[in-house]
Amino acid sequence: METNFDDGLFWSRIGLVLFALSLLLVPVYYDKINEQTKHTSGKAGFLVLLTKILAGIAAFLLLKATDLGDVTVVQALDGLKFVFILLITILFSAFLPETITRHEIRPREVFRKILYVAIITVGYFILFL
Repeated sequence: METNFDDGLFWSRIGLVLFALSLLLVPVYYDKINEQTKHTSGKAGFLVLLTKILAGIAAFLLLKATDLGDVTVVQALDGLKFVFILLITILFSAFLPETITRHEIRPREVFRKILYVAIITVGYFILFL
């Protein structure tokens, strides 16, 4: 039996959707989801929906890139997503709800984030030397 990329992607996503929906059958999870939904603002709900849609598109593109290209290069480039997440968060933090952006900035955290970005960047350049 032979399968292709599209079949594998489709059935893996169907499996994930069915698993997520099966969590609603557990009363404790259903109650928590229902309670959180009532307390969530429309803007926050829209942001969650938008990020889920973008994450789905990103997962598809990552799997398609792995199908078409070199797996090590694709995975190395996938590590750069943390750099982009950090930059996008800094740029768009003014548009996010206050509950997301309200936190104390500690020098140790900033140093750690800069160190992580530096390590990812060095690893990226080592891969392509």
